[in-house]
Amino acid sequence: MNIAIAGYGIEGRQNYEYFAQQAGNTVTILDERDKLADAPKGANMQLASDAFTNLEKYDMVVRTAGL
Repeated sequence: MNIAIAGYGIEGRQNYEYFAQQAGNTVTILDERDKLADAPKGANMQLASDAFTNLEKYDMVVRTAGL
């Protein structure tokens, strides 16, 4: 499943860890910040102000409560 994690705060980190450990998932972090110092090494990311464009390409978008 192609999954987007929208927002990478405390909740986003937990969501990423959960979905990334399941076989068959491709997980991408979406965040409006330009840089994420705490992102997992090798993680797929779409960052900056246009991070939430093209959401239709994901099978599921998991958003944090703050969005």
